Amino acid sequence: MQTKSATYYAQHLDEAARVAARCEQLNVQKQHALSVGDYQEWQISNEWVNCQTAMSVTEAAAIRDSVKQQALAP
Repeated sequence: MQTKSATYYAQHLDEAARVAARCEQLNVQKQHALSVGDYQEWQISNEWVNCQTAMSVTEAAAIRDSVKQQALAP
């Protein structure tokens, strides 16, 4: 699996949000299904790197939008 950059996800926020939502569920599944060692190994996989990037970009976009709304409030 090829990793995607934060810049890519920032330009494709809908995709980032979909990936982030899927990854949250996937992380819970992996925690329950894998041994500690296998889970740690999965955490350095390209799949999980993509997950972390998508989740970070999605969270940053939400914070940015919140700050914008607060700045516009009277």
